[in-house]
Amino acid sequence: MRRTLTAATALALLAPLGLLAPADAGPAGSWTTITGAAAEIGNIARPDSYRTPDGVLHVVYSVQDSSSSESLRHLAIGDDGEVLSSDVVVSDWDSLAEDPEIIGSGSDLRIVFSGLRAVTTSGDPYNTGQMYSATSNDGGRTWSLSTTYLTDSGSAYASYGTGAVELSDGRPMVAFPLNSRIRYNDQPIASAATSPDDPFFDIDTCCAYDVELARVPGTDTVYLSWFANGTTPTSEGTFIRQIAPTVGPIQRAPRSTTPSDTDGDGTVEPGEENTSQLGNGRTLVATSSGVYLMYRVGYPDRGLGVWKLGTDAPEILPVDDALYGSLAADSAGRVWAAWYTGDSKRQVFAARSNPAGTRFGQKVAMGAPKLSGEPSVWNVLIDARAEGNQADVVVNTTRQLMHQEVFAGLTLTSQPRTYALGDSSKVTFTVTDAGVAVPGATVKADGRSCTTNAQGRCTLTISASPKQRSLTAVATKSGFTRDALVLRGRK
Repeated sequence: MRRTLTAATALALLAPLGLLAPADAGPAGSWTTITGAAAEIGNIARPDSYRTPDGVLHVVYSVQDSSSSESLRHLAIGDDGEVLSSDVVVSDWDSLAEDPEIIGSGSDLRIVFSGLRAVTTSGDPYNTGQMYSATSNDGGRTWSLSTTYLTDSGSAYASYGTGAVELSDGRPMVAFPLNSRIRYNDQPIASAATSPDDPFFDIDTCCAYDVELARVPGTDTVYLSWFANGTTPTSEGTFIRQIAPTVGPIQRAPRSTTPSDTDGDGTVEPGEENTSQLGNGRTLVATSSGVYLMYRVGYPDRGLGVWKLGTDAPEILPVDDALYGSLAADSAGRVWAAWYTGDSKRQVFAARSNPAGTRFGQKVAMGAPKLSGEPSVWNVLIDARAEGNQADVVVNTTRQLMHQEVFAGLTLTSQPRTYALGDSSKVTFTVTDAGVAVPGATVKADGRSCTTNAQGRCTLTISASPKQRSLTAVATKSGFTRDALVLRGRK
């Protein structure tokens, strides 16, 4: 689905919006508002986040304040989801793109966005349709609108997605697609009349959407990804390309298309493919161990894959019908994934990878916030904590942003999976985190408990009565989400 500007003729708010103090945000297992009173956020709005070295999570999002006025808002989220501040970045704009990006260097923040401030005011410098930025050096409480532009092109306000990263020297690099052209730039623009054109490249057939940028830590190597629904192998599927410091070849993500009889003649011919777009979210991240891209796999089934650039195939996440998804990386190089399903479960899940980013651990079910009694999730954003096993998840319900903390999930296995009825049996349990042994975990079963060793193992003696056909074993450790398995009795 194309991202668009919120039209000036949109419906007025159902309720007046004010910067009311939000409630404390959601701890693990609970969704709580971080935006306070209901507002017209909309179902295509995509919030973005950046975490400063002090651990504070900064979130930016757009709001339609009235039928003819829009604003950008900033939230600072502290430990345990506490809302530290709720601030206005810009306000009273005629229209704003729905996908602002927030980037930074240390504690300094920059929001990248586009829109039209006052279309009836001649000479307004923010009516050009270029990409703009606002900066803050006080944690987001006050913002200054930059007098330089980030693109030469005046088409950014109508683009199909915004991407932004900060380079090692503090310069922002930005990108956006429109129709079959993808533009990017890392040079400040004082005047479009005297500046060179933005670098760009074209895909074969329209259209490109959902551009994302990611910079490899410790370098100025930048990758750009996008989704395309064209009609050729080079314009259909999910793609990635290095754009700095040199421009590399375009690569199509494996399994991002599915062979299909698109012309209905009863045969699948070369070039006949289908693809399915993942709902807008942050789907490209780079860590010290690699570059990762999330996208849908399969059609019409909508599975979810995370591809490590340079490998042959994506890691398939345990989901059958992914509507929205998001990636994040922690300081240790682990990758977090969050997604929302459109199947009967209708809830948000999250999972964390191993340090190599090649395998994901147990998925954690987070439920879903509701609007008018029904699950309502129109975007998922995950951001990893710098330390520990924890991440923050933010979702858009169209009327509020909701927050919940999530801890990495333990995986509990046993050998054997059965026990002798009416007798004693030794069962060895193993506790892992994305395949990595977890020492110090507690396993409880049959009224007994043991603690895992350095290999993540411990053994219990199960003494079950002849009638006890099954029992549940549970693994726990502080800072993780528990896991359980059912053991079966055997004669």
